[in-house]
Amino acid sequence: MCSQSGTNRAEFFRLGREFIWVGLGQGAAALGGLIGVRLLTGFLSPTTYGELGLGMTFVTLIQSIFWGPIVSSALRYYSPALEVKELSAFLKSLYTLSFQLALGVFLIGLLLIVILPSILHTGWSFLFLTALMFSILDGFGAVLCSLQNAARHRVVVALHQSLAQWLRFLFAVGIISSLGKSSLYAMVGYSLAAVVTLTLQLCLLNDKIFPIAKLFLPEQDSNIVQWQKKIRNYAWPFAFWGVFLWVQQASDRWSLQVFRSTEEVGLYVALYQLGYYPIQMFIDTLIQLITPVLFSKAGDGSDVSRMKHVGKLNLFLVFGILFFTVGVALFCSLFHKQIFALLLDSRFHQTSYLLPFAVCASGIFAAGQAGVLTVLSKANTRILIPPKVGTALVSILTNALGAYLWGIKGIVGSSLFISMLYFVWIMAISVKMMRN
Repeated sequence: MCSQSGTNRAEFFRLGREFIWVGLGQGAAALGGLIGVRLLTGFLSPTTYGELGLGMTFVTLIQSIFWGPIVSSALRYYSPALEVKELSAFLKSLYTLSFQLALGVFLIGLLLIVILPSILHTGWSFLFLTALMFSILDGFGAVLCSLQNAARHRVVVALHQSLAQWLRFLFAVGIISSLGKSSLYAMVGYSLAAVVTLTLQLCLLNDKIFPIAKLFLPEQDSNIVQWQKKIRNYAWPFAFWGVFLWVQQASDRWSLQVFRSTEEVGLYVALYQLGYYPIQMFIDTLIQLITPVLFSKAGDGSDVSRMKHVGKLNLFLVFGILFFTVGVALFCSLFHKQIFALLLDSRFHQTSYLLPFAVCASGIFAAGQAGVLTVLSKANTRILIPPKVGTALVSILTNALGAYLWGIKGIVGSSLFISMLYFVWIMAISVKMMRN
């Protein structure tokens, strides 16, 4: 009894220390993002900033379809692989699949070199190709960061997250200052920052995780094949709904581009980065902290008592996120003008009144994402296809309608509606799974 109490106490204090490091990392990253937005909006006009925002939709496409599934698999299966002493085989499988993905993305880039000039003008073609290179570098970095997070190396993860955010904007501002105020040069800065961050990640991974893998027996080819199959089975639903998720994420900006103007895209991107990004970063801190713990407690997801415990912990996280969102939204409703005056150039201030609604949309959607952890702990990703695809399809229609009728206001309203729909759908699935 005393031994169990001591174990729980030690785990509690460990979580406390980890929360501090995760909070410091996310806080530093959020601060870097906010300062970076302030710097970039000072250098770039709303139209040019809109071009950069549209270029980043191509990055999210690659992340959603290619890298997102492998990143999720790395986080989910690190603990089970460590538990059965097959970490070496798991890392070998992950390494092989990652390079196959990178090759696929590179081939897409070669195809775009041929296609894009005939569709877009030269400047946009170079912007999207540079975004392609950034997505490859950032994707590798995300996989390595996921492994470090799964291993609960919180200091390393905090360093990478904060450094990546600060370097991204600092490199972008430096290149823009030297070469000109262009969205292409900003994307080049993003890519250079990703090179530096990835290099550091590889060095620290070699010191932290590879020595653990070497403690186990050399991997057998059969084990590697089994892990590759397990990763693919877990990952393919992510890739499937990733297509729809990307359309959902990109349809807001491209709807404004089609029905309004690139300038309105720039105004919306600035609002998005203040209303969605900071609260998302904080909530990601909580999710990042608790996810490896939940997956470790769940094991392979076959034990009923372990899964019940995981479900209860996750519900506590979900409702904590909702209460936090309400508090931040109330604060933003009182001080939205002051926040915009502090963090954005005056050319971007006209949408400040929409800030609390953007915060609500971000927080409710993040609560839904937290609810997904119960399902992922069970390793049953197929059950998430209907809510992921369904909300994405609805959002395409509501974003287009909102942009056409009301512009940025319509997009924010659409985001709030979709977030509530997604949250209710996910929680219905999670509660049903817990009852069963």
